[in-house]
Amino acid sequence: MPLTDPVIRQAKPQEKPYHMPDGDALYMEVTPAGGKRWLFRYRFNGKAAKLALGKYPEVSLAEAREKATKARHLLTNGINPGVAKKRPKQPHRPLMPMPLNCWLWNGTKHNLLAGHQIMPVA
Repeated sequence: MPLTDPVIRQAKPQEKPYHMPDGDALYMEVTPAGGKRWLFRYRFNGKAAKLALGKYPEVSLAEAREKATKARHLLTNGINPGVAKKRPKQPHRPLMPMPLNCWLWNGTKHNLLAGHQIMPVA
């Protein structure tokens, strides 16, 4: 039976951590300290793995289900969701031409990146 918000809120800590399954490999882990976090269980290349989706209530039940669906989508495309989550997102930086005055030095044209002379300036 899928989880509901009232059931999650009423979950009490026990002596050992325990799981509350939601279905489709999504579950909530309740720790002895009372913490609640969403986990998604999956297999990639034959190896079992878990993906942490966030703590409750910062990540709601609906958000956790949405994140699990996205992880399933990555798996169907052959992408490990754990690795995709860890990979830093690179900001897009447009390529800009280097100004001419960066290349001029003592009347000689130099390639500052490679450190060698290209040609003398006329």
